[in-house]
Amino acid sequence: MQYASERQQIIDIGRRMPVAGLVTATDGNISVRVAEDRFLISASATQVGSLTPDDLVVIDAEGTVVDDDRRASSERWMHLTAYQTRPDVNAVIHAHPPHCIALSLAGLTFPPDVFPDAVLAFESIPTTDYATPGTKEGAGVIADKIVNRDAVILNKHGALAVGEHLDAAWLKMEKLEQVVRMYIMARQLAGGDLPRLTDEQMAKLLEVRRTYGIGKK
Repeated sequence: MQYASERQQIIDIGRRMPVAGLVTATDGNISVRVAEDRFLISASATQVGSLTPDDLVVIDAEGTVVDDDRRASSERWMHLTAYQTRPDVNAVIHAHPPHCIALSLAGLTFPPDVFPDAVLAFESIPTTDYATPGTKEGAGVIADKIVNRDAVILNKHGALAVGEHLDAAWLKMEKLEQVVRMYIMARQLAGGDLPRLTDEQMAKLLEVRRTYGIGKK
């Protein structure tokens, strides 16, 4: 079967997602770039935790399935936008992390100057405008967010993480849900807003990111 290695990589990552509590039922989708204009992505209405090689289809840069009679994920437009916006990206993961979704349902965004671990991992975590899930509209709202960030919260929908390979994208998705979960817990303990890092503290954290080459920007 074509792209057997890449298919297995997607299957392996897919199995981790429900275990980590990031998807249920047919939530989520995964893709990898297999050629300049070819992408392997989970098919529509599949469970990422129990994918088989046949549950993955190849699409072109226009979102058309190549040599297969199955439908690609309805979220393929978001994946393609990430690839088109970021030539350095070779893998995209979309999941439904409950704490990320809860944050956006509450009308809250993740502040960039509260949690040092989040600054080091992501610099900042943007939230997109709302878009109807499963439509091309969803692609439009991520373009200006994903251009210089490796993880974004999709308003009332979930999250998207990208990487130069699939393991990198997975680690970012897993980390994203963890830092958002901790932020929500801290807000509950504090009964509202949290203390902010100073400009000096932020500058030092960003310097560490640059020194160690963490993230795209």
